[in-house]
Amino acid sequence: MNMTLIAAELFAAGVLPSGELAMDKLEGGTNSHVYLMKCGKYDRLVLKYNEAGAVDAEAAFLKRYVKLPIVPSFRYADPANRFLIYEYIEGATTYYPGNKGGLLLELVRQLIAKYEEVEWPAGRNVTWQQDLIERTKLTRSASGDLFTEEDHELAAELAGNSSRVTGPFYHLHGDCGVHNFVFDEDRQLSGVIDPLPLIGQPMYDLAFAFCSSPDELTPDVIAEVVYDEAWPFSRDLKALYEEVAIALYNRIVTCTYHHPHDLRAYLNAWKQWRMIVTSNR
Repeated sequence: MNMTLIAAELFAAGVLPSGELAMDKLEGGTNSHVYLMKCGKYDRLVLKYNEAGAVDAEAAFLKRYVKLPIVPSFRYADPANRFLIYEYIEGATTYYPGNKGGLLLELVRQLIAKYEEVEWPAGRNVTWQQDLIERTKLTRSASGDLFTEEDHELAAELAGNSSRVTGPFYHLHGDCGVHNFVFDEDRQLSGVIDPLPLIGQPMYDLAFAFCSSPDELTPDVIAEVVYDEAWPFSRDLKALYEEVAIALYNRIVTCTYHHPHDLRAYLNAWKQWRMIVTSNR
């Protein structure tokens, strides 16, 4: 990736004004390369270089929710889908435990409650239910000896619940966890970055956010969120708790790669949530 050539393209396309350009490499994802750009007095911009499909999907998400302050403002997508550019959200990505319920409620108010309903993609040969089943299969294959056979069967059964076949469906962030949250100087939620967009049901993103850190993984915390007037979707606690159990099952394997020190807390939470969902079957 030749950043000098890309910068020249951006100047030629009028995406960047004339002036001295400063670019600093930031930490990226598995396949992405991320740069912070500043040109003269121009606001700081983020350039993310990624696989074409990922660029196209992220650009579509940012364009759809461009009016939401919590979502980075879209500026430009390369016509060849090599990279996209969006405005930098000032703040820190350090998560401080202690008020998960308040954080989730703010996430709902600023983002999840604003999700737009969409049709299930006509060209997709799998349902939302099948999508979730495949995710649990991937978790199972990577889980080693973390779970019992009964655990695996439970997760597969929950993901295969026939109620997940029908909509309505929405355009979701898809990676809506504390690792992608930006906080202002008062530790208030000010941004949600780096989507891996999905078409699915909003409870998925809420459960994902809830399970993205090992603190306060108790039923009352998330139940209070869906019973708040800000939550405009289903208040079916059985469905919610099943969604949490699936998210937790998947998160436990993810944490072994990125946050292994959280594993014990997650496994303790899994015991509780396994009891909750099995008692409600």
